[in-house]
Amino acid sequence: AVSAPPVKKNFSVFRPDPSIDPGKNIANALGETPDEKALIRQIVKATKIAFEGQPTAGRMKNRVSGALTFFVIATSSIYNASEEPNDDAAQVLFDAIDQSIDEIPEFGSMANARKQELYNALIGMAAIPLATYTEGQQNGDAATVQTARQLADELLKMVMKVEPDRVKYSNGGWKFGN
Repeated sequence: AVSAPPVKKNFSVFRPDPSIDPGKNIANALGETPDEKALIRQIVKATKIAFEGQPTAGRMKNRVSGALTFFVIATSSIYNASEEPNDDAAQVLFDAIDQSIDEIPEFGSMANARKQELYNALIGMAAIPLATYTEGQQNGDAATVQTARQLADELLKMVMKVEPDRVKYSNGGWKFGN
């Protein structure tokens, strides 16, 4: 017998508060000088605008699951020096993450502001290695690319609680585990 698909609860959706600076918390955590904090805020804001402006980001925008999908794609692609997934593969990952969040009752009662904070943090954490990787690639600087890979490594361990080589997109599909 075929079971019915799970009911969408949309626990990861939030209403954005436009007065919240998406890069403020991460800039304060990572930046030491006012210039460093301003640069980090600028990088996070630009990354968020780019993510939300992608045609495929429609359902992912203003959803914690969308930001986590973006984070996984960005950091795993950088760490593994692999291709980015196509739109269908990104959608499969998003759907799995979104469904998983719908199964966590605490997300259903989580405050809107907290969801936005998580969303911004995930995009912000992806933004730093992305900017570093892009700079290294554009300048042909292998050391900078390696720094981006190390950042992606640590972030995947911290957020996903898994060794980064166990999260990979290759040959048209996602590999989690061995």
